[in-house]
Amino acid sequence: MVFWKAAWDMAKDYPFGKGFRGFNQIGYHYIPAHVNTGGKRTRTVHSTWFEALTEIGYIGLIALIAMLYSTFKLTQKIRKRAIDLKDTAMYNLTLSLEGALLTYIVAMTFLNRMRGEILYWCILFICCAYNIYLIKTKIQNKSTK
Repeated sequence: MVFWKAAWDMAKDYPFGKGFRGFNQIGYHYIPAHVNTGGKRTRTVHSTWFEALTEIGYIGLIALIAMLYSTFKLTQKIRKRAIDLKDTAMYNLTLSLEGALLTYIVAMTFLNRMRGEILYWCILFICCAYNIYLIKTKIQNKSTK
């Protein structure tokens, strides 16, 4: 929690972020000297949210949250469509993708995973499911009419 507070203080000084591994570079200035950091003062913040805040700033953090929010909105649209069509396979696939993303988000609260591939793979798979189940079916329905 000390590192998270230090990241918050750092974000106040660098509202647009400090760039790649910004907290690792100068975060020790914001950590009190009496705090035991395990021998090294250049440590990581251990939270993707605070990593984003210190590296890409407030705007970047808002963009990350907006991307995740819009991804969850896509899954809601797919699941609604699956319920309308009574397609359990579509519903279960979407629910599993949403669960994978949600689980990853919970884990990344305590890990630096902003550049982790799995996050973007989950988002990509959800976007592909949206394309297949909603966009392609709309195009096929229009072409058959």
